Amino acid sequence: MREDYGDDPSKWPGRPGAPEAWPASTLTDHPGDRILLMTGDDAFTSSNLRFVLRNLEIRNLILIGGPVETMLARTTHTAKQRDFRTLFALDAVSATRESERLGYVADLAPDYAVQTSELLRLMESAAPQTA
Repeated sequence: MREDYGDDPSKWPGRPGAPEAWPASTLTDHPGDRILLMTGDDAFTSSNLRFVLRNLEIRNLILIGGPVETMLARTTHTAKQRDFRTLFALDAVSATRESERLGYVADLAPDYAVQTSELLRLMESAAPQTA
């Protein structure tokens, strides 16, 4: 990061407080969304996620916003064991050491890995068109 953006963290992209570090409005909760509370690092073993996904017939998961070496790693591992497909928004996950973030994601071998801007384009193109 320093090699690319210098020593001043206030100029680093994605830093806490930077406009691009906040979730896009399309990623916030909307009417009909389900919000599940977790009690541990694996969303499958610490919530009723599997039950909800099965009843909604959802097989594809988008993983964002968490620490990739703990919570997202455990959730991804369980998702793969249960035959879910995973997509990581590369610039929307965190790691204790930023320099290791992409390595952690690569080790998890998600089915898809894109930047948030591409994810938003995909979501917009898949959204139902209103008249």
